[in-house]
Amino acid sequence: MAEKKGIVYGMNRLGDQMEKVLNVVAAIMLGIIAIAVIILVLGREINIPVVWLDEISTYAVIWAIFFGLALGYKNGLFPKVDIICAVLPKSVHKYLGIFWDLVGAVMLTMILWSGKDYILHTYSSGTTSAQLKVPLYLVYSGPMIGYLFTLYFTIVNIVNQIAALGKKGEKEA
Repeated sequence: MAEKKGIVYGMNRLGDQMEKVLNVVAAIMLGIIAIAVIILVLGREINIPVVWLDEISTYAVIWAIFFGLALGYKNGLFPKVDIICAVLPKSVHKYLGIFWDLVGAVMLTMILWSGKDYILHTYSSGTTSAQLKVPLYLVYSGPMIGYLFTLYFTIVNIVNQIAALGKKGEKEA
């Protein structure tokens, strides 16, 4: 029976709640995309273009992609290349997942760090979208939020892998 206390349990529980929120937001974005594209196609057929729907559908796609990235990572849906495992000794294999997750966490941190400057620049410059006049920092925040969720899920994955290594060590002792 799994222990229902401690930091690992708390992090996983928070991750599960975050996944539910991401699922709802991703579903809403997909609904917006579907409705916008249907209206755009119908509008073109009857010669009534609704150009601002292009913008809405584009922004919804951007947010859906980056929230989908986080959901895909959380659920282990990305393919893994294990050619490196073939040349390394088996004793190292259990640490490779942690290593690659650490590499990913460093890259996500670098993306978030540099992205914050761009978002702050668009915020301070007051840049808005062409048709809807939506502040672009709101649009560009979607990918950063998606990356932030992915970083959290990466940290949770690292903690889970380390905890699993600890449990294997206890069983062997």
